[in-house]
Amino acid sequence: MRNKGQRKKMWTGRRRKRRRKKRRKRRRKRRGSSKLCKGNSMKPLNMTQRQTPNMRKRANLGPGIWWKRNPINIHRLDYCPDISERNALEEKRTHTSVKMESYCYDFRKYTPIRFDKVLDLSAVEKIIPIMHREDLHQRWFETALGIPSKNNTTMIYTLNDNARYSYRIYDTRGNTEDLLNYKYRIDIDELRARKEKLLFFGSVFGSTRLALSTAENKALREHLMKSLPLNHELVIQSTTKIVGKLGGVAKFVGVHVRTGDGIFKERLNDTIVQMKMKLENFAAKVQTDRYSKEDIEYNMAQATAFLISLQSKPIRLLQECKQHSHYGDRLNIIYMATDSRKPPRKNPVLKDIFATFPCTFTLADFASQGDIDNLKVIHTDGRTRLDAMLIPMVDAVVASRGKPFVGTRSSTFSIYVRHMNEALLATMEGTETSLPK
Repeated sequence: MRNKGQRKKMWTGRRRKRRRKKRRKRRRKRRGSSKLCKGNSMKPLNMTQRQTPNMRKRANLGPGIWWKRNPINIHRLDYCPDISERNALEEKRTHTSVKMESYCYDFRKYTPIRFDKVLDLSAVEKIIPIMHREDLHQRWFETALGIPSKNNTTMIYTLNDNARYSYRIYDTRGNTEDLLNYKYRIDIDELRARKEKLLFFGSVFGSTRLALSTAENKALREHLMKSLPLNHELVIQSTTKIVGKLGGVAKFVGVHVRTGDGIFKERLNDTIVQMKMKLENFAAKVQTDRYSKEDIEYNMAQATAFLISLQSKPIRLLQECKQHSHYGDRLNIIYMATDSRKPPRKNPVLKDIFATFPCTFTLADFASQGDIDNLKVIHTDGRTRLDAMLIPMVDAVVASRGKPFVGTRSSTFSIYVRHMNEALLATMEGTETSLPK
């Protein structure tokens, strides 16, 4: 027989098990139809019980949505936007916060907007036919393409992403490029030979996803990368104001300093040193072409000290910098885009740039003058302010209007701005390259 202590211990253990079981049951209930089944599959979503939101082809301007493997990603995109919209309506009705279920948590501030309201797709559409999706529901394939849900497995070929770097796509069978960090290769010829009506790709995550070997394909990629400028109406309005105050397109130097997180935060000091070297090399080239060394040294010492004393008065500083910019060198007007969480002029990491190049300005300097007040609008959902999402776009476009542009190594933001910058300068100089026939 068990003694009293043993019986009490067993009873306590059973109560704990029952409590854990109840907690698991409550969690499953909260998740509802988003619960995962065995083997990484998912319970089918009951499409008839949800209302269809009035959505067009849209991008998300809210916080980034976490990467998920397919088919989980497909179901989340089908399911979660509706939950986000439903919660938003409930919050508006009750004036209380509605908790987003865990499966859709990163959709809590989902802010959809038409792609062609953010990017200029006109150049791309001349080369590649584009069909705009009305929404992200799976039933869209039936209404738009005539592919019934019951036939999706035979009429749609889905390339499932089981990892961020699952497959790498090769343009020719003779392409012998390394897989890099991808798991396996897929040849374009394989995809071209598929009998299904539709090829459904996953996230296509990774800038090296396409392994291109032919000159034609490389030229096409380069052309497309330079043909997607930002064109949001409010962004262009703010950009026009700021660029005008800086002296006009190509009348200042554009810079991007990534400070935020990860590897960029670790090597921030090196980034600042490299940035200063690039700017100093450019400044030295400009001054050699304009004035004698003696004149430059004499005037620079006086002007630099004076301009540094105006750092707390950006409006006056900009006026004075325009008066001294003809000397070039370190008095060139610079626009610096940055993700600094601190006010840039108070960020100790950036102080060397402001001290070395006193005519450096950031978006914060123009925000204080009301030049981005037009961004303080509410999205059509009636609840989301767009300024926090549009401000980085203004930063990017203003920096792209400079000549030259100096970016942060390995930053996708810098790469994108550089593409916009190169396309703009090529248009101004009449050196645009045409695609091979």
